[in-house]
Amino acid sequence: MSMPHRAKAMQESAKMLKLTWERAGECWRDSQHERFGKRWLDPLERSVRHAASTLDEVQVLIQRAEHDCR
Repeated sequence: MSMPHRAKAMQESAKMLKLTWERAGECWRDSQHERFGKRWLDPLERSVRHAASTLDEVQVLIQRAEHDCR
């Protein structure tokens, strides 16, 4: 699986987690739900975006290396 595909899969998984979490919030509306989301899910979302961007950069480096080795 290429880096862009891995990044896309990771982003899709994070999106599914967020949607599921939001659905849980329809029934679970208290400070613990909000605290958990802020403590774990918000940073995870930022980390996933950063990781996906980094994987894109790694793909560019791999392509350059492959081109240089030809």
